[in-house]
Amino acid sequence: MIWFDKLSDVLSAYYLMSEADPVVGYLKGSGDPLDWIKLMFQKSREQMIILGSQPPTMADWQEAGVAAREGGVQTVRLSQLAGSGLMIIYGGAMSRPWGKITQFSKATEDAYEKNTLENFRRNVRKKSTPGKQAVIEKALALLTEIETRANELKRDHQSQEGLLRGSAGHLSGFMGFWVNHLYNTDVPPLAIWNNVTSMLLHARSMLKEGNMKEAGRAIVDARAAYFQASAIYTKWKDGIDGAAKKMQLRIAEVSLALILAAAAATAATALAASSAAGGATASVQTATNAVIRADAAFTRVLLSDTAAKAGGSIFSYGEALEVAGEEVAEMLEMVR
Repeated sequence: MIWFDKLSDVLSAYYLMSEADPVVGYLKGSGDPLDWIKLMFQKSREQMIILGSQPPTMADWQEAGVAAREGGVQTVRLSQLAGSGLMIIYGGAMSRPWGKITQFSKATEDAYEKNTLENFRRNVRKKSTPGKQAVIEKALALLTEIETRANELKRDHQSQEGLLRGSAGHLSGFMGFWVNHLYNTDVPPLAIWNNVTSMLLHARSMLKEGNMKEAGRAIVDARAAYFQASAIYTKWKDGIDGAAKKMQLRIAEVSLALILAAAAATAATALAASSAAGGATASVQTATNAVIRADAAFTRVLLSDTAAKAGGSIFSYGEALEVAGEEVAEMLEMVR
């Protein structure tokens, strides 16, 4: 059902369960699709429905004006609508989005973006649960920690004599830029810190927008940018052994563990009523392992005394970092 895929994506904060036959919403009245169809054709009205996978509260029913209506609460699933040639269109929005059950038609589907989805995007409140806010706060705290430590190192970097004699390097994407300077004997240029700043800005922007999936990927990238710049500077200043020891401490200092644990707890609470609840625990372990592998690959690159000796470790690190970003992104996407 293409229309429901689009609807549940736009209203993703309200659809927390992953099921073969998803819940579309809830209504008070008859649960028989034939009665909904009669309402359309005999009284020229569409049956109203409160959208989302979680059962409405009494306050939700009061806002919808049907708190006193006789009859039980009906759970409306996708199969009921699809099996009767029905679909959902925009019905309004208060604390929850409302829909109308209407007859499916190609014309309605073709106009779905303009007549239904745009209305939901414009009128449905951005939902931020206490759990989601807690994850965001932990993520922002980590970004602040990264920024503070990066700025301390940058100030030390600025204080070194002969800074301006450093090689400008060859900027061919930051990974190439990092590798080039990691094996340089010149004083590294201050430009090594630029990527840290830009990645931190991007991660904060995604968190502000509530885009948890992109925020997850951006946090991994910001953390990696800090490690990469730190490795260049510390290796030049302290040599391989000194850099390796310090970088192990820095990896532990900006761990993603608290963010992932908070994300898992929030996701598990939101999904408690569904069969997907156990997925949160499995996902956090997968994400944690991916980050550990990326950190280990980073260390292997750092311990090589030349780029030539690093060989495949550099490529492996790039791949491991990409996987870590994807896994953390998927973990944070579960946060509602």
